[in-house]
Amino acid sequence: MKDDKPYRIDDKRGGIKLYVLVEPGKSVSRFHTLISSDDPRVSSARLAIRLAARAKEGEANKALLDFLAKELALPKSSISLESGLQSQHKTIFLKGAAASLEKLLNDIIESLPPKGRT
Repeated sequence: MKDDKPYRIDDKRGGIKLYVLVEPGKSVSRFHTLISSDDPRVSSARLAIRLAARAKEGEANKALLDFLAKELALPKSSISLESGLQSQHKTIFLKGAAASLEKLLNDIIESLPPKGRT
């Protein structure tokens, strides 16, 4: 099995790159599950996030950044979409203390229901 962390620490830039799979158009926005790197849909582990916003005219991208800012208690200026503007597979950069962000992300991942019970 490959590394199943959906993030990479970026010491040069002072933060973390977070790899997500966005599922827009759901009834509620929430962290959904950890997608393993063994899953054929992805090349590396990703954190699946369900969003109530639609994938239309950038609504889902804005909602994703707003959701992450709220859930991670970060200023919106510390969160940026690096890639995946028109894709469900996105890379987000979270600027801040990597150790604190890593702990927060690990706590979120550990709180997710086991695969198949979502």
